[in-house]
Amino acid sequence: MCLAFLLSVLYCSLIGYSLWGWHRISMPASPPSPSLGADLFVSILIPARNEALSIKACLLALQRQSYPAHRFEVIVIDDDSTDHTAELAAQYGAKVLHLPKLSRAHKKAAIALGLQHAQGQFIVTTDADTLSPPHWLSYLVSCYEASHPLMMAAPVGFYEERNALERFQSLDFLGMMVLTGAGIQQNTLSLCNGANLAYEKAAFMAVGGFADSGHYASGDDMFLMQKIKHRFPGRLAFVKHPEAMVLTRAQATWGSFISQRLRWASKMGAFYNGATLLFTAVPFLMCWAILMGVAAIPWLGWTAAQAALLLFGAKALADYCLLRTACRFFGRRDLLSSFWLSQFFHLIYIAGIGLASFFIKKYYWKGRSLN
Repeated sequence: MCLAFLLSVLYCSLIGYSLWGWHRISMPASPPSPSLGADLFVSILIPARNEALSIKACLLALQRQSYPAHRFEVIVIDDDSTDHTAELAAQYGAKVLHLPKLSRAHKKAAIALGLQHAQGQFIVTTDADTLSPPHWLSYLVSCYEASHPLMMAAPVGFYEERNALERFQSLDFLGMMVLTGAGIQQNTLSLCNGANLAYEKAAFMAVGGFADSGHYASGDDMFLMQKIKHRFPGRLAFVKHPEAMVLTRAQATWGSFISQRLRWASKMGAFYNGATLLFTAVPFLMCWAILMGVAAIPWLGWTAAQAALLLFGAKALADYCLLRTACRFFGRRDLLSSFWLSQFFHLIYIAGIGLASFFIKKYYWKGRSLN
């Protein structure tokens, strides 16, 4: 019971500390002033592979941006698509580059190629299956003009969830956005998502881009943030505004969901700072402690049941505070109705994926086998 109590306190403390950091993040001007970024030309890079079904909507959303069209360009880097992705991208106004066939690090290579051809010194990356709200780019520029960070992370969310799995992912991701913003504000975690990321081209060059992380198929976003954070302390920012969030669809099946999360977990071994270890190890231990407590009830009886209830209660309370804050801020209070089912999914997911990531080094993504 003593260990269960200590683990519960530690888990709740981490969530509480993150919420404190989240509330300290200032929000950009709303709406952004038209004069901001008057001389800033932006290059939007979109790596794409077999995205014919989604890239049209992505590019049409970019055409509806409130940021002046003459002050940004859209570059789609086609990664050996076998459909009509490149043709559609060109049809809807994007500059299209073609990535040579490579064995590894496809997305990193695509972004590096896009940077070589980018006219802007302010780079924004997103994915071909995202939808950006009309003021998205204006808010990113507004945040940049306010304090000139070298790199900015911005929120990513899901939309039009159709089942319990997709609602769980949406709820989980909103919580991750709060942890991402708080981690950047508190200088503890280097979390970000390449679907909504911005940085100075000069900063990318100064840290050598992806030169020392090419052996990882994933991680174009977090590796770069970690390097910029190390080289230029205090020059990161998080764009805290609902209208700065890009939307995409959650994974539709358990198979694709597991493959995606294994891909994300595959790069975590490269992040050795204490805060990252703490924020990954404590939830992993918490979930396994709950499962082991339940499994031990036939042998240890009420003692095991008490420990499991204490751990689960602490986790549920902390998670609810985190997710309620996220859902209110991003206007998705409807997702809280899925909280208890999502708690069960989260428990199994953290324990299972965390354990599997130690042993499974090969996964499939966009028709490719990666490791």
